[in-house]
Amino acid sequence: MKHILTHRKIIEYLEAEGPKNTHEIGDYLSSYHSGKTGSKSNKQFNQPIQVLINIMRRKPFCKSGYDAVKRVQIWAIKEE
Repeated sequence: MKHILTHRKIIEYLEAEGPKNTHEIGDYLSSYHSGKTGSKSNKQFNQPIQVLINIMRRKPFCKSGYDAVKRVQIWAIKEE
């Protein structure tokens, strides 16, 4: 599966913090730093918003609301 590491980081973040909107998830991923140094240190987690939305359309995520002020979706982990 493409973007599997990003997918795992989003799951960990939502389990720890609860439901968050798309921009908050993007800010978390862009501020995450891997152990690498140089130009490729944060490349895999620094994705555009549309890529994040495509990743979050997969299995464990569900839309839990809409933030009318920022005009973005609020995402959560699906309860089974």
